[in-house]
Amino acid sequence: MVKIEVGVSELSRLTSPDLLDNINSDIKKLGFSSVTLDLGGYRPGSMNDGLAELNDEKL
Repeated sequence: MVKIEVGVSELSRLTSPDLLDNINSDIKKLGFSSVTLDLGGYRPGSMNDGLAELNDEKL
């Protein structure tokens, strides 16, 4: 799975159906089965969300 994150101010640029089709097609050609768009926008460190909860569960 591929997750696309762009700044909130850039989200509107991804509303073009042609652009979305091209992104989806190109990423799937690379072997990924799905493509998601984070509607919350890009946030530094967002890949770490939930890690603290996982670490707490393992204790």
